[in-house]
Amino acid sequence: MDHFNDFDKNSFASSEVAQKELVLSFFSSREVETYSLYQSLALDLYRSITFFRTYGKVEKFITAHQDFADYKEDIEELWAEFEHMNEEELAEVSLRILTDL
Repeated sequence: MDHFNDFDKNSFASSEVAQKELVLSFFSSREVETYSLYQSLALDLYRSITFFRTYGKVEKFITAHQDFADYKEDIEELWAEFEHMNEEELAEVSLRILTDL
């Protein structure tokens, strides 16, 4: 039975890594300097949704990304809004953002 628990933990951890790599790859392939203010804000919103969906809890996100510790309250406030949305709504917003970019 422990084997299944380890598999679930390892599977989740590897999916987190894959999600991070996908997002980093997407953003590293784009020239962010040429983005308008709207596009920059849209990118930030997309990243926030992605991190919300990946980590689920602000504390877990802050632990993994210490450079955001000073913004914890802002992140909590934004993620509280995301909690009112279901997975389909979050996915739809993410797709709209990517389409606009």
